[in-house]
Amino acid sequence: MKVCMNNSNFTKSFLMKTKLLFSIIALFLGLQYAHGQAALLVLIFGDKVASENFYFSIKGGINYSDLSGLDDFDYKPGVHFGLSNNIRINDRWYFVPEFLPLSHKGAIKPNLSFSGEPVLDSLAIDDISMTAALNYIDIPLLFRYKISKKINLEFGPQISFLTSAKNRYNAELSNGDAFEYLTDRKVDYKNINYGFQIAMGYVISKADQSVMMEVYLRYNEGLSNISKIENQNIHNRVLQLSVSFPFLLEE
Repeated sequence: MKVCMNNSNFTKSFLMKTKLLFSIIALFLGLQYAHGQAALLVLIFGDKVASENFYFSIKGGINYSDLSGLDDFDYKPGVHFGLSNNIRINDRWYFVPEFLPLSHKGAIKPNLSFSGEPVLDSLAIDDISMTAALNYIDIPLLFRYKISKKINLEFGPQISFLTSAKNRYNAELSNGDAFEYLTDRKVDYKNINYGFQIAMGYVISKADQSVMMEVYLRYNEGLSNISKIENQNIHNRVLQLSVSFPFLLEE
C-alpha cells in the first residue's frame, strides 16, 4: 500500500504526463536492449539467423487495453516491446513466435464512487479515478500469410504470464492536493492466461525493395478468465500498434 499527496493543482496532470514520459523512455531503452540481443545472435550464428528463411526482429509499440466483464471502464494506454523470430515455411507462410517481456494491460475507471479500500473511502472523496495496471510477459505463437509484398496477415494463440497487478487510485482533495493511493492486487489474478491474436501488417521497403521495417495493427482477445475472485469473469482485450525492425543480411 502506498499513499501520496502533493501540494499543487496541476500535480495530478503532471504525474500522468511524467508516467507517460517514463513509459516512452522505458520502451526506447527496451528496444535498445532487444536490438543488442538480436545483434548478438546475428554475430554468433551469422547468416543462419539473418536470412529470408530465418531471422529475428525487434519490435515495440503502444497498447490500448481494457478488461471485459467490468462495467464502465475505459481503455488504458501502455507500451510493449520484445523480439520476434521469423521462420519461413514457403513463399507465402511464416511461423512467427515472439517474446515480449514488457506488455502493459488493464483498464481505467474514471468515476469511482466506492473503492472498497477503508483508508481511501474514509476520506469521503467524490471524484476518484482507478487504474487497474497489469503487466505481463507475452508469448504469441503466430502464423503470417503474405497477401502481397507489402501486406501481411497474422493470427495465432498467445500465452501470457502475469508479473504484477496494482490498483492505482487518483483524486484531488478539497484543498487542491493531488492524492494517489496504490495497492498490490496480484493475489486477485491468475498467473497464466491465454488469448488469440489477429493482425494486419504493412511492409516499408528500401529503394532496393529489401525490408526496412514493418508496421502492425493487432488485436488480442483474451480467451481465459484472468480473475481468481469467485463469480467474477474478466478477460484481457488489447489493441496494439507496433513497429518491427528485421535483422536481415543484405545479399
